Amino acid sequence: MPIAIAIASLLGIAGAVALLKRSIVRGFPDVCVVCAGVSATWFWILIAHHAGRLTDPQWLTIAAVLLGGSVVGLTEQWSKRRGTPFPHWEKALALAVGFAIAYVAIASWWGVALAGAIVLASAITFAAQPAERRASSVPPGVETLKRQLEKECC
Repeated sequence: MPIAIAIASLLGIAGAVALLKRSIVRGFPDVCVVCAGVSATWFWILIAHHAGRLTDPQWLTIAAVLLGGSVVGLTEQWSKRRGTPFPHWEKALALAVGFAIAYVAIASWWGVALAGAIVLASAITFAAQPAERRASSVPPGVETLKRQLEKECC
C-alpha cells in the first residue's frame, strides 16, 4: 500500500505543478513537474517518518528510491546547464556525494545532510560554469596577436 500512496502523491504533486505552470501563475519558475513531484514526495515521507507517523520500513525504501532518482536527475540537469557535459569522473563524484547525502537524510542526520547538500550545490555550481567563465583558457593578448598577424600577413 505505501507504494500506491507514494505514486499517487508523485502524480498528484506533478499534476498540481503542471497546472500552476500552465494556467494560474504565469511567472512560475522553470521547474520540471516530475522532479517537483518526486522531490516533494520523498520530502514529506522523510518528515512523516521522522515524526513517527510512518513506521513501516517500506516507506524508507520508497524514499531511498525517490532520493536516488533526484540525485541522478539533479546531476544530469547540472551537466546539461553547464553547456559542456561533465567529464565522467566529475559526474561519478557528484553522484557518489549525492548518494551519501541521500543516505544521511534517510538516516535522519539532518544537519549532516543539509551541510553536505550546501557543499555539493556550491561545488557543482562552480563546476557547472563553462571553463571560460572560471578561468580563461586562452592567455590574455593572444586574440589581439592573432588579429594583428592576420592583418599584417600576406
